[in-house]
Amino acid sequence: MKMEQIQTKNKIGELRFIFAGTKVWSICNQCTISFDEDKIIKIKHTGYPSNIIFVEPMQLLFNLPGHIPTLIGRGTDEWSLNYSDTLPYTIPEPNF
Repeated sequence: MKMEQIQTKNKIGELRFIFAGTKVWSICNQCTISFDEDKIIKIKHTGYPSNIIFVEPMQLLFNLPGHIPTLIGRGTDEWSLNYSDTLPYTIPEPNF
C-alpha cells in the first residue's frame, strides 16, 4: 500500500472498530494489551509514513429502544495499533 493511500484513509476523529483479541500498545501502561470484547475507537493522531494510528477508546451508551445512542470517551489511556487491524464504525440509529 502506498503512503498516499494510507494517509488519506485514516482521518483524525474517524470512528473505527477492533475485534476482541486485537493487540494494542497502551501509552499509559507502556505495554501490549488485548481485550476479551470488541472495542470502538476514535483516531486521535496518525503516524507518518507508516500504518500506525493513535486512538482513544470509546464506549457506546443508550443503545436501547426509545433512546438515542451516544459515544463517550472511555478513560484517559491512548492506544497505538495498525490502521489495517481496524474496521469502519458508525453509531447505530435510534430505535423509536
